[in-house]
Amino acid sequence: MNMQRNHIFLLAVFAAVVMFGGLNFRELASGDETRVAGIIAEMALSGDLVTPKLNGADFLEYPPLYYQLGSVCMRLFGFTDAAAKLPSALCAFGAALLVFALARRAKLSAAAALTAGIMLLTGAQFFNNGRKCMVDMMLAFFVLLAIYAFHSLLAAADRRRQVWCFLLYAAGLAGGFMTKGLVGWAFPWFGLGTWLIADDLLFAKRFNFKRYLLLGLGVIPALVPILCWLYRLYLAGGREALATVLIENGIGRFTGAQGDHVEAVWYYLVKLPALFQPWLLVFVAALVHALRMLRKKQLPREMLPLLCEAVAPFVLLSCAASKRQVYLLPIYSAWAVLAAWFLIDRREAWLPVLERRISPLRKYLPRVAAAATGVALAVFIVLAPGWGKAIPAAALGLLAAAVFVRPGLVPAAVLAGALFVLCFDVGGLALRNRKKSLRPLFDECRRCEEAGYFIRIGVPTSERTQGAAVFYLRKRIPEVDIKTPIAPREKRIVRSGKKLFNGRAERAKFADHHYLLGADNAPHLLKRSARTPKTDRRRPHPSAIRPN
Repeated sequence: MNMQRNHIFLLAVFAAVVMFGGLNFRELASGDETRVAGIIAEMALSGDLVTPKLNGADFLEYPPLYYQLGSVCMRLFGFTDAAAKLPSALCAFGAALLVFALARRAKLSAAAALTAGIMLLTGAQFFNNGRKCMVDMMLAFFVLLAIYAFHSLLAAADRRRQVWCFLLYAAGLAGGFMTKGLVGWAFPWFGLGTWLIADDLLFAKRFNFKRYLLLGLGVIPALVPILCWLYRLYLAGGREALATVLIENGIGRFTGAQGDHVEAVWYYLVKLPALFQPWLLVFVAALVHALRMLRKKQLPREMLPLLCEAVAPFVLLSCAASKRQVYLLPIYSAWAVLAAWFLIDRREAWLPVLERRISPLRKYLPRVAAAATGVALAVFIVLAPGWGKAIPAAALGLLAAAVFVRPGLVPAAVLAGALFVLCFDVGGLALRNRKKSLRPLFDECRRCEEAGYFIRIGVPTSERTQGAAVFYLRKRIPEVDIKTPIAPREKRIVRSGKKLFNGRAERAKFADHHYLLGADNAPHLLKRSARTPKTDRRRPHPSAIRPN
């Protein structure tokens, strides 16, 4: 028990450093992040927790749970990049602890459970999205919560524990729906349902309908908060709002009715080599090993659910019409547990072969690895901005302590590893994101407002521009048709490629093809129309957001 506490404490420290350290260094990139941050900022400013809005217009692609938590973070910590990304970091932190508990539930050793949590956090896509302002990490957390709670429910001995596990399972289903709609039910149900069928066929040799009943009954308490929100949404937006949430953005996400992100069936197979690195090869080896044991009827029964939850949702995602890389996040937990099981608890299957292959180089490998890590940290010290240089410097010091000081070897190595992973964000990705940040654009807008100009957004425009405007300027920005002549004291934000201009290869003044146009530069940049430009018939948005 003491060893388990030590391991979960180490994992909590590792997860806290990796997810919360230097969260404000990497700025929001123009795209999904600025859109989501704008919706959060508008919810925090208006106080409307029912209907997500983007620059005053209803935005019902996702339910409001992520935005609600984000608005609380912004009210507590201000309208900063870190506050916008904090919900994702909190969910990634919780997911790592749940993975530890799930691995222990599958009877993995404490060392393997710790390894599973570290693998999950350091996977390329999971680490990247855990420090981004996007809703998908919250979905991954609630899917994992539902899976763990259902496993605990079936294993619970007394009635009181069964009730608590059932309510926790329902909370996972409710949270998944309130984060991303019906897809929040598809992930746990498909994985758990496949496991129940496989377990009944391979091990129990009979169907236990009570377990299937419990799997479906969890939706009843989950519907309580969902129906409360849908009722309030109906009062605010009517039947059209409900149809948008349940049909267009619920069922349409699987059928491809939305018309976007429709990809071929092998889409994820092509993307995987870059998404679950550096652990993809370990997972593939673990999957092959588990399937061989299953064929020989030697696979432990506790590992069957993880095998099903790793494979079945991936097949479902590949068959669905709409595909995005972030849809893989909820299944990485099962992948990490399988990889850790193979790497730690099944090392007798691969360690002898590896020792024979590398025995001549064994005494040099630790020194080479330490030297390479030290060089990488020295590079990160140069690249990291400001006091962020302290992060790779601290990792370098802990690396030296782990190599030369034997007492406290494991804690020092774990913390050094956490800081090393963090260096990728602070010393590497932060530099790339600066080129994608729209903060300079809206800093210029703020200076123009102080000089007496008024700001408008030229439409058609992108959601990323609308969200960034609300997040950085703390208010809604009126929109106007892009062909409308620019007033003398107006500055207009436009986003487009070369189609907007007269065939000239103009260089974008700001990131992501954004331009700030005014009376001085509009005539030679804007594309003239042969007809008299139409005025914008839509009702302009108010310049400030009023609380309800």
